[in-house]
Amino acid sequence: MGFSDPDDEPASARRRTDLHWLVLRLYQGLGAVENDVVRRHGLSLWGYEVLTAVADTPHRSQLTLARTVGIDKSKMVLVLDELQAAGFITRTPDPADRRVRVVEATAAGLDVRSAVAADLRKIEDALLADLPGSDRRTLLAGLQHVVNGPLDNLQRTRPDQNCH
Repeated sequence: MGFSDPDDEPASARRRTDLHWLVLRLYQGLGAVENDVVRRHGLSLWGYEVLTAVADTPHRSQLTLARTVGIDKSKMVLVLDELQAAGFITRTPDPADRRVRVVEATAAGLDVRSAVAADLRKIEDALLADLPGSDRRTLLAGLQHVVNGPLDNLQRTRPDQNCH
């Protein structure tokens, strides 16, 4: 499923207001643009997310990190292998439990994360440039609230786990 030119969509699609459709369109479009940015810095989108989580809270075990980022632990190993090969992270045995690997960002990892974050902020600024500052703050605060509260609750309490 790719991101198409909005001008190619029927007018009825451009008038849709359901949250799923709007967020999906945002995800597709923003993801495509952001993917180009992170690739230029030698990362994947998952790599950037993992590196950001490690930079924000170092000394996580790989399993804890996978849970925090929301990625399958087998995929996490592949992402960490890529980040380590690029010199962006280190994985060392935890002195308290040699089976656990402590993941830390390197100086190069922190630098690339900062560079990517700056480039992504420019994209977000361009995307939201037409919104007045107060509307932008309200949009971001509203999305943050929904993601960090009601969405978590909805996922924990949904009666039908097979619902899509």
